[in-house]
Parts: sequence; structure tokens; C-alpha cells
Amino acid sequence: MRTTDFPNVYNKNNLNLIQFDKGDTPGLIALSASVGWDYDEYEIGTVMTSGKIFGHKNGKGEIVSSSAIIPYDNKLASIGMVIVNKEYRGLGLGKDATQKSIDSVSPDSSIMLIATEEGQPLYEKMGFRTVGHVQKFLCDNYVTPKSLKPNGVTIVDYDENDFSEVLNLDKAAFGDIRSNFLHHRIHQSKQCLVAKDNKGTIVGYGISILGSVNSKSQVC
Repeated sequence: MRTTDFPNVYNKNNLNLIQFDKGDTPGLIALSASVGWDYDEYEIGTVMTSGKIFGHKNGKGEIVSSSAIIPYDNKLASIGMVIVNKEYRGLGLGKDATQKSIDSVSPDSSIMLIATEEGQPLYEKMGFRTVGHVQKFLCDNYVTPKSLKPNGVTIVDYDENDFSEVLNLDKAAFGDIRSNFLHHRIHQSKQCLVAKDNKGTIVGYGISILGSVNSKSQVC
């Protein structure tokens, strides 16, 4: 009989569900890498500064699950980084960690997340419903032209004086003010660009986050 044929011998009662701190960053990076994700110390630092990360540790102190939640300024929060070590799946750790994240914010908060096909059944059982879809585009490299002026719009580097306009634009896109998260996200980014119309009004922005495997981007 192969090793993989043995039933799961791990007991959820032997695992501790806790809130992680900065000292747990290496373990969270290792957990992320174990499922092919590329969270690094900067990404995790942004999440911890803006929100909270919960999860389980085994008897050896190894992190085997995680769930992060970032509350925004009013009554909206976002869940992410829901990961379970492959050897510990089937114990309900993902559900428990996610529920812990939900319980950490105000009961009247609306909570959103982006689900993978693998995670969608779990979230639906917890009461989440699909309201839209997002697409992820990857490239091996990119080169930013020195000057971009599509359709009368000028694309330039972000300046701190642009923050209030970017914040209002972000609110229109996400439905809440994300001042704390957006501030840290821009600070973390490798590059942030804004698109201005011929009156100098910001009509879009883009953030590029350099990861250990793939860069991440957010565009509005």
C-alpha cells in the first residue's frame, strides 16, 4: 500500500487556531509556496498592517492553514489568503480559519472575496454567493513606454498629492473607502501609475506588485 493510501491521521483537536503576527511570516510564506502561491514578506506585511491573518499551527509549531481579512473604512471587508496544507485537508481547517476571520469584524459588515474554482464550494456552504467574475492576466515581463497618451488620456507616475482622487476612484470601484489598505498597497508597489484626462482629472490608476513568482496588479 502506498503512503498516500493511508487515511488522514491528523486530528483537528491537536491544532491551535490563532492570530498570526510578524514572527509567523516565514511560516506563512512556506504555506503559500506549498500550494504554488507567491506571497512574500512584503505582501504579508501589507495584509498584517491593514488587517488580520488567522490559521492553525500543529504540535511542531508549523503553520498548516491561513485566512486573512482586511476591513475597510466603513462596513465592508475582504477575505483572502485562504490556504490549507495538502496533508491537512479534509479537516475543516479552511472553514474554521475563514469563520474566525469573519467573526473578527463587525457583524453588520459585508464581506467579499475572490474564490478559485477549488474554493468556491466551501464559500457557498458558508453563505457567500457569486456576484461577478474577475480575470487574471500574466506575462513574463513588461516594459513601460516613456509616454502614454491613449485617446487624450495621459498616463504618468503616481504622486502623493494624487491620493485623495485615487481614493475616491477606488471607492467607486469597490464600494467602500479603503484608505489604510490602499496607502500601504501603493507604498508596497513597484510602480503606481495614474491616468489623467485633458483637464488633469484622474480617471484611472494601476498598481504593480512584484512577487517572487508573478507580479500582481490592480487596475481601476
